[in-house]
Amino acid sequence: MANKRRCSTCKDYFHPSDMYKSLGVQAFCTVDCMNKKRPKAKRRDDIPPTTRHEVKLRFNHMCAYCGRSHSCLHIHHIKYRSEGVDHSLGNLVLLCDAHHDMVHSNKRKWQPMLMEFIERLEGGLRPSLALMEKEWEDENV
Repeated sequence: MANKRRCSTCKDYFHPSDMYKSLGVQAFCTVDCMNKKRPKAKRRDDIPPTTRHEVKLRFNHMCAYCGRSHSCLHIHHIKYRSEGVDHSLGNLVLLCDAHHDMVHSNKRKWQPMLMEFIERLEGGLRPSLALMEKEWEDENV
């Protein structure tokens, strides 16, 4: 396979003599592959750097759910950007990788809970998202 290349679009292997075009490190096996749209990369620059910094400071660089400092923290929009909501501090929460996935798994459950969490936080309390989840489960049993 040393003399074969991999198509940047379809990921099929092909011989360099069959290559349609090479653009730097990108190589395409056919014209169709070269003209296909590649998925857009996620844009991290949507949230202004100053707002990102404020969110991290607000949560002391720790997950709002478990309270631990993690190497991979996500700034989560409580009301999604697709709903036309901005990047205000009242709509952002800091979550570790595992809890970010958990929150995305059930929007109907987590969105109202996160909104209440932010309301308590802005009211001067230091709420625990894990304890709030327990309270909500107890109320709905």
